[in-house]
Amino acid sequence: MQIIILDEVEDGENKQADVQELDSNIEEFDNDEELEEIDPDDASNHNSSTEDESPSLAPAEGGIGHTLMKVDYICQRVSSLSAQQREFKLVSKKLGYNGPQLIAGYRIRWNVAYNSWQQAYQARKVIDHILDDESKKFAGRSAATHYFKGYEISKKEWENINSLTQVLEGDGPNSSMILYEYYRLIDNLEKRKKNHDFTVLQAMFDPMIVVAKKYLALASECSPILLATILHPAWRLSLIRDKFVAHSAVAEELLRTTFKAKIKAHKKMMPQVTTPESSAESDEDKFNYYPEKSGASQEDKKLKKYIEGQWPLSKKADPLQWWKLHALEFPRLALIARDVLACAGSSETVERTFSAAADVCQPGRSLAAPTIERCVSSHMWLRNAIKASGPFAEAQSVIDTATGNKKFKSYIANENKKYEANKIKHVGESIKK
Repeated sequence: MQIIILDEVEDGENKQADVQELDSNIEEFDNDEELEEIDPDDASNHNSSTEDESPSLAPAEGGIGHTLMKVDYICQRVSSLSAQQREFKLVSKKLGYNGPQLIAGYRIRWNVAYNSWQQAYQARKVIDHILDDESKKFAGRSAATHYFKGYEISKKEWENINSLTQVLEGDGPNSSMILYEYYRLIDNLEKRKKNHDFTVLQAMFDPMIVVAKKYLALASECSPILLATILHPAWRLSLIRDKFVAHSAVAEELLRTTFKAKIKAHKKMMPQVTTPESSAESDEDKFNYYPEKSGASQEDKKLKKYIEGQWPLSKKADPLQWWKLHALEFPRLALIARDVLACAGSSETVERTFSAAADVCQPGRSLAAPTIERCVSSHMWLRNAIKASGPFAEAQSVIDTATGNKKFKSYIANENKKYEANKIKHVGESIKK
């Protein structure tokens, strides 16, 4: 798999003129003798071009690294020649594709590589059509003579690309997956450390494990992360009880404390109806053969039902959508889930929100921090079609009205095109420098 330096996530459509400008800059960097590509499977230096010669140790077929290699190669070949760009446009017109053109995912800027993969996924039907035409044209000949080396990309590989770009984008309720992902990462590193096939990488495993355990310890002591993990219907308390036994009692007590606080807050908002007890009713108490039994409340029973695993969910499914469907069954828990699952589990969403904070918060405002915090949560709600209420009710009514207007959708689409074109232009200028 090719090395990418992580910078920031940018996605969207790009104007063709800016794409060509970026491509010309990319070609200049490809010809720079000082830049060297490194294959992580072969750490030795080499100066051969990726287009003319395959790496000495290519990524294993069937893996995401091999898929990315094929997509990168195809994008580079299409964007490197004007003839191939014209063919791409003709096929796009034939298939009715109006999305962005392909760009070469240059490796020193991870956001450009991200854009390249995302736009390749959007144009997957066009790419498949071009590859199929080439296979028919060069039928019976060696794949080495093909312009695209006879590469084919299956439907499953395209979905892997889409899944990867979603992870890189960082949008979604991923805070509930942090403990799970860190545990898997450490377990995988431990296994590879003992595997003789990775002897050349032995020196790097111990430092990586130390750092991963450090951040796992920090995450396991974070109350929102523990709550988010519990309120993922795939985990509930089972994951923590099984893999993080030392935090099991703390996590369960945290859930119950938060649950009781939410019930208490709800009762304060609801006016209590008091009915004076008459003497006649008290006289009839001796004939009441079914008095109210003291015991667990209905809310406590619902909490117990959830913990016991009612209506399980796959770990790959969206927990916010699950809570949206079961909000009536677990009303108080759903309110807690809406808050904690909206917490970003990675820095991409937070960084993007703070970068855009200047458009939302004025420098002189004293409530800037709460406003930004609301932006992070509301962004998650909007992406998952959750209707906001309370302080967001007025904003939700505006959103509902606007989304039903066709002119508003067209206006937003045009503004997004202009914005994304400016971002790509900025990337091209930074590469020139």
